[in-house]
This record gives sequence, structure tokens and C-alpha cells, in this order.
Amino acid sequence: PDLAPARGDGLGRVMAVASGSGGVGRSTLAAALGSRLLRRGMDVCLIDADSSGPSLGALLDVEGGSSRGPWSGGELEPRRSGLYSGLRVVPGGPPTGSDPSRSAAKRLWTALGSLDAESVVIDLPAGASDIAMDLWLAADPPILVTVPERMPLEATARLLARVFARRAEPWLARRFGAARAREVMAQGWDECAGRPGTWLRSVAKLAGVAPEDLSEAGDRKEIQLVLNRARRGDDVDVGHAL
Repeated sequence: PDLAPARGDGLGRVMAVASGSGGVGRSTLAAALGSRLLRRGMDVCLIDADSSGPSLGALLDVEGGSSRGPWSGGELEPRRSGLYSGLRVVPGGPPTGSDPSRSAAKRLWTALGSLDAESVVIDLPAGASDIAMDLWLAADPPILVTVPERMPLEATARLLARVFARRAEPWLARRFGAARAREVMAQGWDECAGRPGTWLRSVAKLAGVAPEDLSEAGDRKEIQLVLNRARRGDDVDVGHAL
């Protein structure tokens, strides 16, 4: 991503929560992270950047709605949570039917830098558009939430495949040229029959590089995967689905 990463000691100052699909507890996890950091004595601010269905304001009993969300640009205006004393929330604006623009992501990232808070937790839209993904991958750490059910796990695998493509294709282009990189990525996808879990190994084999080298292409920052709301083992073969 072309946004400067937010680094710090231990957990970074900015944490971002994304998911491959909705209904997996992304906003609930963001609220839980905020309240836990608050109990540790930190000054915390939550950002409801879910442009498709903002819910943190209602979830954390923030008084009143907001006519403009954090993607609108300008200074962020946190409000106090009625549920957790001391917790501040930037509520989302009205739901929109379009993805945020690249310039909006840059403005939001700049606004986060000037926010008076020790820790910031961002709740991003489900599915994470390419622009929201820039902001998600720039955070430290990026957090990915799913539940142990087949459809959400498949959506998570597809999102991670997009992350792999964003990191691997430029790395391959530097070594073999842009045209060859695109060809290898496409042929690898065809050979693995569109299964995101084996795409990396297919691409590595075609490119003649070690899978370990390809897996570390680009940004080596770890993505934290949260498997939420654990089910009984016979409900789904979680390992196979992942």
C-alpha cells in the first residue's frame, strides 16, 4: 500500500479490523479491543469506517448520529461512549452504496496521525475494497476476522488471495518482467483450479522460486487472523476449509 505504516512498540498505534464477509463479529471485536485497551489505562479512540453499515455508535451507546463519516475528510470528531466511560468513538456516517476513494483513504490516514489518542482501532467495511485494503494493510497490526463456517472461510480465503496477488505480482515483475509476472499468476490460478489455498505453490512452481521466498514477497508484516465464535468440531471441517 502507498500509505506509510503506523509503527510502535508492541501493538502499533493504529489497529484495523477487516473481514471477508459480513456478520462475523468484526464490529464487536473492534469494540472489545477498544474496551480492553481502555482497561489497560490507554487513551483509546474507535473509528467506525464501515461505510456500508456503520454500527459502532449504536453498539457503544454514542449519543446522536453523524451526517458525515470518517471517509468524508477533515478533522475527526470523537464522541464519548455511554457504555464505557473514557472510550471515544468517531461514528460512521449514513451507509453508502459506493467504495471510498483513494484520496479519501489518504485523508483519513492523515487525520488518524493528528488524532489525540494513544491507540486507534478502525472498523472497516466487510470485504475490504481495494482502497480500504490499503488502509488495512498499512495498520499495525491488520486484523482479519472470520467464523468457522464454510462461506465466511471461503470469503476469507479469497481476501487473502487478493493480498497475495498484491504482494507477489510486483515482486515477480521485478525479477521476470511485468508481462511474465501476469502470465505466471494467471497460469497458476488456472492450474490450482481457482483454489486460493494452493495458488501460492502453483505460482512458485511455475516461476521456479521457493514457496517460502514468494510467501515473504513485499511487506512481511503479519496479518492477525481471529477465528471468532468457535463451533463444535462436527459442524464444519475448519482445517480443510481454511
